[in-house]
Amino acid sequence: MKDSPTTEAVERLLAEGLDHYAARREEEAIAAWQRVLMLAPDHPQALDYLRAAGAEPEPRPLAPVIDLEERRPKDANAWRNQVVEAVRERRYEQALEILEAAREQNPGDPSVGKSISNLKSKLVVVYAEQLGSLDTVPTPAKDWGTKDPEALAVLGFVDGVCSYDEILDASPLGRFRSLRVLARHFGGTTRMDPARREEEFQKQFNAAIAASLAGRYEQALELFQRCDVLKPGDPRVALNVQRIAGRSQR
Repeated sequence: MKDSPTTEAVERLLAEGLDHYAARREEEAIAAWQRVLMLAPDHPQALDYLRAAGAEPEPRPLAPVIDLEERRPKDANAWRNQVVEAVRERRYEQALEILEAAREQNPGDPSVGKSISNLKSKLVVVYAEQLGSLDTVPTPAKDWGTKDPEALAVLGFVDGVCSYDEILDASPLGRFRSLRVLARHFGGTTRMDPARREEEFQKQFNAAIAASLAGRYEQALELFQRCDVLKPGDPRVALNVQRIAGRSQR
C-alpha cells in the first residue's frame, strides 16, 4: 500500500532534520522536526529527536508542505540492495521485513519468494543457536511484558515442564514463527521483570537516538538492535533501523 503524501512528507522532514543535525546545523534540524509536528501532532520520532537535541516541541502554523518526492522516479529494485546490505551486516530480521514488503509490491516475482524461503532457513538456525539446546526447559513468567498475540500464543506453552523442542511441536504457529518468539524472549538475554526491561529499553533507545543524531550510525544501529531484543516489534526502533539502512544506500 502506497503511503499518503502527508506520511511521505513526514518521513522526508525527519530525514532532512537528521542531515542538518549531522552537519551541525542544529537550528535547521529543529525547524524540520517542528514542521513534522504540524503535520502529525505528537509524532513520537519527532519528539524524540527534538528532546535529544535539547529543544522543546513548540509547533507553530506553517504553510502546507508540498512533497516533491512524488515527482521523482523511484527505483523499483532498490529493495534488493537493501536486502544485500542487511544480510551483510547480519540484520536478518530486517532483511526479511524488506523482502516481505517487496513480495507485496511484486507478487509475481518468484525470486522474492525464493529469497524469503532461504532467509527463513537461515533464521531458523540463528534462532536455534541463540536458544542453545532445544532440550532446555524455559522458566515461565507471570507477566511476559508483551501483548503481542503471536508471542502470547507461543509463550502460553512455557510451563516449566515442556522443553523448547516440545513447545515448538505444540505451537500452532509453525516452527519458524515459534522459534522467533522463543529466541526473542530467551535467546541469550537474561529474563527481566517488565519494569526493569522497560527501563533498560529506554536507556538503550535514548543512547541510540543520541548516537544517530551525532552521525555515529554503526553504534546507533547496534544500540537499536539491543532495543529490539528488549522490546521486539517497537515501531520507533524499526523506523530508525530502516532510516539508518537507507542512509547507507546514498
